[in-house]
Amino acid sequence: MSGPGWRIPGYVADELIGFGASGEVWRGRDLLSGEVVALKRLRLPDDDGHARLRREAALLAALDHPHLLRLRDTVRTDDRWVLVLDYAAGSSLASLLLDRGRLRPGEVVTALSPLAAALAYAHGEGLVHGDVTPANVLFTGDGRPLLADLGIARVVCDDDPVRGTPEYVDPAVAAGAAPGPATDVFAVAAIAFHALTGDPPWAGPSAEDSLYLAAAGEVPDLSARAPDVPAELARVVQRALSAEPARRGSAAELALELRHACTPEPVELRCGPTTVPPAAKPAPLTHDVRPRAARVPAQKTRSRHRRAVDSRSRQLLAASRRTLSSKGLRAAVFGALSVALAIRLGISWAGGGPAGSAEVPSDAGRSAQPTTSPALPPTRRAAGDDSSSGASAWQSPPFSGSAQRWASVLDRLDADRQRAFANDNATLLDQVYATGSAALVADQKQLEQIRSTGARAVGVRHQLRALRLSRVGPDRAVLDVREALLGYQLRHGDQVARQAASATRTYYVTLLAQHGEWRIDELTLMPTT
Repeated sequence: MSGPGWRIPGYVADELIGFGASGEVWRGRDLLSGEVVALKRLRLPDDDGHARLRREAALLAALDHPHLLRLRDTVRTDDRWVLVLDYAAGSSLASLLLDRGRLRPGEVVTALSPLAAALAYAHGEGLVHGDVTPANVLFTGDGRPLLADLGIARVVCDDDPVRGTPEYVDPAVAAGAAPGPATDVFAVAAIAFHALTGDPPWAGPSAEDSLYLAAAGEVPDLSARAPDVPAELARVVQRALSAEPARRGSAAELALELRHACTPEPVELRCGPTTVPPAAKPAPLTHDVRPRAARVPAQKTRSRHRRAVDSRSRQLLAASRRTLSSKGLRAAVFGALSVALAIRLGISWAGGGPAGSAEVPSDAGRSAQPTTSPALPPTRRAAGDDSSSGASAWQSPPFSGSAQRWASVLDRLDADRQRAFANDNATLLDQVYATGSAALVADQKQLEQIRSTGARAVGVRHQLRALRLSRVGPDRAVLDVREALLGYQLRHGDQVARQAASATRTYYVTLLAQHGEWRIDELTLMPTT
C-alpha cells in the first residue's frame, strides 16, 4: 500500500480509512478546492475491468440523488483506477451495528427509508445495486444516509464466485435467479432486520451455512426475534423479506411504507462530525463480498443475544439441510455461480473497449491481409455495391438493399458464435473472428470461464435493432450496429439459470474478408449518449 501523501492528478491521499475486496479507501483532499474527498483505489486485474469501469463511471457520474454517494471524478494511474467520491464523515451502518448491536426503530426508519428512495431512483435509471449491505450505508457528519458502491459490483472482477454478501443474499438469487430490483428491496429489509434484531437474516456460522439458509428460503420472523418493534414496522419489513420477489413490492413502496411505519428519529452516530472511522472497523465505500462483519466476535453487551441467535441459526441450518437435498444444494451453488458469471461477463460481444470519440476507427496502420474476397451468394455477399462511398443512414428492420445483406452476414456470424457457446467449442469461434482478433481472444476467455463452472451458455444470440454502413470495401468493412443481447440460459446438467436480456448497445464492427467469408476483426463499444 502507498503511504499517506500519495498523489494523483488533482488530489492527495491523507489517511487510509479502510480496505476490502475491491481495493483501498483513503481520506484525501481536492488540491484545487481543499475539500475532503474519499479516494477509492480499485483493483482491476485485466483490461476488461478497465473497460467496464470507464463505461460504468460515465453512467454513474450522471446520477443525481441526495442519498446516493456522488462520484466526482475518475483518475487512471499506472496500475489502478481511482474513484473520487464525496466523503461521508459520519460513520457506516456496519460500524454502528458493531458498536451498538441494534438501532431504535425510529433510527432504522431515518436511515433506510431514504436509501429505499435512492434505489427506486436507480431502478428508474435501469441500475440494480445487487449487494446492499450495512458496509455501504454511510452517513454524513450531520446524519444524512448515503448509499455507496452503486455500480461497483459491475466493474470489479474479483475471484469470489458469489456476487453478494451471504448474510443478506436474496433467496431467489441463492436459488439461481438473476438479481433485479426486488433483490435490492430484500437487501434493504435484511439490513432493517439486522438493525432491529442485532443480527442479519441468514446468520449462519459460516458463509456456506448462510447460503444454505438463504437457499432454503425460510425467512425468520422479525416479531419473534424483536417483539418490541412496532407492529407496523415489523409488517413492512417482513413483507419486503418475502422469499418470493413478486410479493416484496417496489423500492418506492418500501420507502413510503417505512416512512409511515413509525416516527423517525435522528441516528445516533457516536462519532463527531469530522471523525474518521478507524480502519479496524468495516470500511466505508468498500464492496466486500465476504461476510466479515458477521464473524467479528460479539461484544459483552451482545454475547447472550449472540449465543441465542447462533443456537437458532444452527436449528434453522439443520432444518434447511434436511429440506435441501444434495441435488438442491448443487442447484443453489450453481445458481450463485451462474448469476455471478453472467453479471461479470454479460456474454455480449466481447473485445475492444469504449470508443474515445464518435469517430469511426481509423484504418491507418492496419493490415487487412485478406486471402480472397468473400465468395458469397447474392443474398449473403455484402461488398462491392453502391454503399462503398461514404456512410449511409441508419436502417431498422426490415432491412433493404445492401443493409439487408450485411444484416445476413452479422446474423450468420452471431449464429456461429451461439453454437460455439452452446457446444463449449472454442474452435467454432474461428468461423466468427479474423485470425489474431482481440475479440476472438476475449470470447475464448469467456468460454473458458463458463467451462470452469461446468456450465454451458445456451441461446446466446443478439437482436439487430439498427444498422449503418460506415465504410465498405472489397476486403474490409466498418459497420455501425445497434443490438441487444437476448435472454439466454446457463445450464449445468439438469439445472438451468435464466439470464435476462441486455439493453441496446451500439458498436463499431470491423469485418475482414478471410477464407472466402467475412470475419469480425474488431468490436468497439460506443458510449451511451
